[in-house]
Amino acid sequence: MLDFMLRKYHHGAGVVESQTDILGNYCRLETPEAVERTERHIGKFVREHQLISAAACTSFAAAENVREALSGVNARPLDKSKLIREHGEVRISELTPLMVACLMGNMQTARILVEHARQLYLPDNPDDFRLFVDVRIAKNLGGNNALLYACTAGQAEEANYLLVKYLIDEAGADPNIANDSLQNALLLSAKRNQLNVVDLLFTKAVDINAQDKNGCNALHIASSNGFLEMADTILLHRAKVAREVEVFDIDSEDSLTLTALMKASINDHLDVSVSLSSLCPRLLSFSCASERILARRTSAVRAP
Repeated sequence: MLDFMLRKYHHGAGVVESQTDILGNYCRLETPEAVERTERHIGKFVREHQLISAAACTSFAAAENVREALSGVNARPLDKSKLIREHGEVRISELTPLMVACLMGNMQTARILVEHARQLYLPDNPDDFRLFVDVRIAKNLGGNNALLYACTAGQAEEANYLLVKYLIDEAGADPNIANDSLQNALLLSAKRNQLNVVDLLFTKAVDINAQDKNGCNALHIASSNGFLEMADTILLHRAKVAREVEVFDIDSEDSLTLTALMKASINDHLDVSVSLSSLCPRLLSFSCASERILARRTSAVRAP
């Protein structure tokens, strides 16, 4: 067990010494499987930082560890000494406590951290609060921010929905920020087949036309993975906003010149293929027939 340094925190008029073993509490509260999963996701860093360790806890009682860690005079929801500049953008070189809480799907911890930061930064330093919420991690670590980690958290869909909703509605997180693979919250949620989250994002002005570094939009991703309801949800929203904004073509191609229909066919997702075919204006044309031939010839190849 690693030793944690003594922390000082203000108590009344004086300063009181406290030795709180956050990691020890963390390990006792969590199952061995949860500890292993946490360290697999976050790495050894979770063992070297009290607030990070507390934020990584998923047990209900762990929220008290977060409050305790935040009471330290050196506890920072955003450590500015870790800020870096990459290609003109301010980023952070290590996971923030909020990122860790979102990565682990800890709604209660995320709420505590956001409210603490709100009291700390607002109303005098709104830019610092915005940075606390939206800052992206360094490029070599993927470029995700707290909201993007929330969309990939290994929790039940309902838990992810509540966390994503809180970050957008209460913390003001921007749903259109993308990571370094150009994946925004919509693309990440579509990839995980989180229908409730995608429905929510569509009410928050998320960009339906977003494409990742492979030129895949949300429909490409849903079709490639065989997510019929997700594909239908995306197409329904596309139809709703088509009169107001320019939307992607159903037949749009990714960087490999594959359409959503081709991706579904190549990956043997017959129900998605049938659904897309009913909407595909090219179905009756020779070009759409050739797509089917190509799909059969490349059936051994799985689309990304």
